[in-house]
Amino acid sequence: NQRGVPIVVVWPDFLPRDQAMPFDWVRSDGLEATSLGVNHLIQRGHRRIAFVFGATEDPTRHYRIKGYRLAFKEAGIPVDESLFFPWVVDGEESSLWKRIADHPSHPTAIFSFNEEVAIGLLHAIRFAGWRVPDDMAVVTDSDTRLIRFAEVPLTALNHQAEAIARAVVDQLMAQIANPHARP
Repeated sequence: NQRGVPIVVVWPDFLPRDQAMPFDWVRSDGLEATSLGVNHLIQRGHRRIAFVFGATEDPTRHYRIKGYRLAFKEAGIPVDESLFFPWVVDGEESSLWKRIADHPSHPTAIFSFNEEVAIGLLHAIRFAGWRVPDDMAVVTDSDTRLIRFAEVPLTALNHQAEAIARAVVDQLMAQIANPHARP
């Protein structure tokens, strides 16, 4: 930056990833993560996958939607957008579960953008007498320490915090070595 202090922003989700940014940055790829998670469910035979994603308008939401669509496109399966469930993390996943369970397409799996929502859904699913993963499979985009509190083992994508930290340090060191380089 102008003061000579190296700066790297981690997870700059406030800007679209295809926009040139005036700083160095590191983040995981929400499009790829969602595509991998949905593809995991498709490979296990699921075709009606409820997609729970953030209800707020931000670039991350759009990348996740693209990732969901990409997984279905690559599998040659049409996307049923009636299975899209925008959601705000609020601890009331039982009402979200009711909407999913009552959906006329009868989804067999759920991909959740957030581990807190996924764990809330697991609880609601089991409370309703369903078995996970036998009656309903659940995959989440976030593999945080919160996952260890899940009632059943939960498939989650690991965003590899150590690799992200290494990338941040590498970018900082590159800035120190060449302070006039463009981000």
